Amino acid sequence: NADELMRHIVELQHRRYFFEKCDNPNWLDLLNKRAAFSTPQEPIKKDGYIQFVGWPESQYLTKVADRKPKDVYEIIKNLTTENQSVLDDFVNASLKSPADIASTYADLIIKNKWMRTSYNRRLPDEIADLMEKLAKEGITEQALRLANELFSIQVDRPVKTPHDETELRYFHPDAKPFFDEWSFGEIIKNKTKELTKIEPVKLFEIYTYKLKDAITFEGRENKS
Repeated sequence: NADELMRHIVELQHRRYFFEKCDNPNWLDLLNKRAAFSTPQEPIKKDGYIQFVGWPESQYLTKVADRKPKDVYEIIKNLTTENQSVLDDFVNASLKSPADIASTYADLIIKNKWMRTSYNRRLPDEIADLMEKLAKEGITEQALRLANELFSIQVDRPVKTPHDETELRYFHPDAKPFFDEWSFGEIIKNKTKELTKIEPVKLFEIYTYKLKDAITFEGRENKS
C-alpha cells in the first residue's frame, strides 16, 4: 500500500533504505502521485562549507530510467536544485534513457544552467557522455547545443587589489571554463570523437567562437 509506505519513509534513513533496496519501476507512478519526488535534497551549507548530500529519490529515478524513461523525465523536468549530487543522478538518468528522451535533457541542462556553478566535479564528464551518446544516435543538433554549453567560458571580474600604499590596480581578467581546465582539456581530447566524426566543421566553429569570446572577455582585441 503506497499510502502506508509514505507514512513509514518520512525520515531520511528510512527513505534511503527503501530506495536503495527498491528496483521495481511499478512504484514510480504510485509514489509520484503522492509527491514523493517533489522536494530534492538541497546542499547543506555551514561555516563557509557546502556538502552535497545524496537524495535517495533521485537515485531511484536513475535506477528505473531505463524502464520508465518518459515518466522519469516528466518528473525531473519539473525539479530545480543546486545539489550537484542530485544533478549527477539526473544526467545519469538521461544516459540510461533512449536517445529521443535523452535529447530532451539537453534542454534542461542548458535552460537551468546545471553546469554553470562553482562546484562542478563529475557533471561535465557526464554531460559530455550525453553529448557523445546523442551524436552517436544521430541527434546532432542537441549534441552540438551541449558542446556549446560545455565549452562556454567565463571570466572573473577584475579584483581591485592593493599594489602599494598609494595605488590600486586591477588584475588582468582570465577567461576560463565553468569547470576545471584539466577536465576541460580531457573532454575535448577524449569525449568529442563521435561529434568530430559527424559534424567536424560545426564543432570547429564552436571552438572558434569560444576562442573569440575568450579574447573579448580578456580585453585583448586589437592588442599586439
